[in-house]
Amino acid sequence: MLKSLLSALTIAVVTVAGQTSSAQAQAAKGEPIKIGAVISLTGPGAGLGQPQRQGMLLAEKVINAKGGHQGPSHQHHHRG
Repeated sequence: MLKSLLSALTIAVVTVAGQTSSAQAQAAKGEPIKIGAVISLTGPGAGLGQPQRQGMLLAEKVINAKGGHQGPSHQHHHRG
């Protein structure tokens, strides 16, 4: 149990570290920071997925209107 928990924690830390360095590389090049999400836009989960998508698009608009996060703009990508 402890071994599998430690493995999962290690994978999570490595994943976050990789995403952070990727975002920093995009920012250094002046490219938009891409943020992805998997949400339900149709079917039984659409009642939650549509508001999530709208919230993501609103956050993108607000962040980019303020000049982006430390310079570059944001782009959200989602699959439903």
